[in-house]
Amino acid sequence: MNSETVTVSREGQERHIPLSLLELPQGFSDRELKTAVAAVLDTTPADFDRHVVERHGSRILLTELTDGGDRLVAGFVVWAVTFLLVGTIQGVVQVMPDVRRWIFSTGGAGHLIDPLAHAHVNLVGGVVMMAMATAYYLLPRVLRRPLHSVRLARLSLWGMAGGVSCWYLSMVTLGYLEGSLMLAEGLGFHDAMARFQPWHTLGFVVPASIMGIGHWLFIANVYLTVFRRQSGRAGQAG
Repeated sequence: MNSETVTVSREGQERHIPLSLLELPQGFSDRELKTAVAAVLDTTPADFDRHVVERHGSRILLTELTDGGDRLVAGFVVWAVTFLLVGTIQGVVQVMPDVRRWIFSTGGAGHLIDPLAHAHVNLVGGVVMMAMATAYYLLPRVLRRPLHSVRLARLSLWGMAGGVSCWYLSMVTLGYLEGSLMLAEGLGFHDAMARFQPWHTLGFVVPASIMGIGHWLFIANVYLTVFRRQSGRAGQAG
């Protein structure tokens, strides 16, 4: 335990305190850690109410909420707005007569572009990610404690952003390639789809799996934030 350090992020600065300098009992709680750190830094435990405790090997991180959770909220908002922008641009393009005619004439291939790509980039990428940003912003303020895990929040962000991006690119690319093949060779959708296997199946399964991971990490983080005991043991927050 003597080799462990506590890294305190506070007011934009970091302090590294050897754990051996802190008067802590065995199996100390988050609150006990914050109280001991406050004593060493000559401040009050209330100054660490907005800090989350995370354990990474021999390091214990005492991270200010605004250094992690709030910054991730901005990341969700930026991605959500970006996806809404992409969806809006596609919406304008696909109502042009020639584009609309191409989408209708290619049947199932056109369906990959609209509504599958278009709906997912707007609803999942835009609306759902904005809802996630709202939840991550409001929960710490309503509950008056940090998120259960900033790491889970970060992973849910990249799961969602990566999954939606891959899904959108896959649907648009497969839709265009398969639709073009249908028109060029007079094939039906299922025949054109068979030409692009296994890429067609992978284009569905891989992005959907990444999105699913992002969703489930978010759901787990929300439940753990709401229902965990505030005085949980150090190391449980990561």
